[in-house]
Amino acid sequence: MRKDSKSLFFNFLFYIVLSNSSLFGTNQYPIVLVHGFIGWGPEEMGGYPYWGGNLDLTGYLESFGFEVFTVSVGPVSSNWERAVETFYQIKGGQVDYGKNHSDKWGIIQKPAGKYYSGLYPEWDHDHPAHFIGHSMGGQTIRMLAYQLTHSFQSDSIIDDDDNILMNIEHSGWIKSITAISTPHDGTTLSNLVSKTIPFLQNFIILGAVVETK
Repeated sequence: MRKDSKSLFFNFLFYIVLSNSSLFGTNQYPIVLVHGFIGWGPEEMGGYPYWGGNLDLTGYLESFGFEVFTVSVGPVSSNWERAVETFYQIKGGQVDYGKNHSDKWGIIQKPAGKYYSGLYPEWDHDHPAHFIGHSMGGQTIRMLAYQLTHSFQSDSIIDDDDNILMNIEHSGWIKSITAISTPHDGTTLSNLVSKTIPFLQNFIILGAVVETK
């Protein structure tokens, strides 16, 4: 998609979102933007805005008086990990993916360099936020909502007082979730891949047989 077309596309989507949501209601809770698969944050890609391109929708929303926070999560990470990163970037603290998840997937539970001062340290039940996610970002927000409202004692991290996300249930922290082009039921690309890969495998095998003759 060309940059101009992408900017127009996102601008139109945000016009629809803001015109038909509670964001123009009686509250002025902050807005948190969560990018999608292979997305980037405001300090990456040479500063070129993921949200709106040249139009810079973060600045556009701020011009209306909204407080906007843009997170930068793993572009190809799992939704669990992206949700954890979103939490700590907003609230502040050391990223902790949970012992059980980290052991299962062979990742570092508390990676060095992922300690955040917090974009919105006041975030809690009395100071909620609106969340807007594009593509996979919508899935990430839904995962975050799940993590916030559950405690994961089976992860053997209940004795870790620093893990405020996993150890305690937090209700009411998310005021609203708006998902833009989010594949809530999974992407249809997976069907294409599952059908294409066997064909390519057979094609390669056939090519190898022909080559050896």
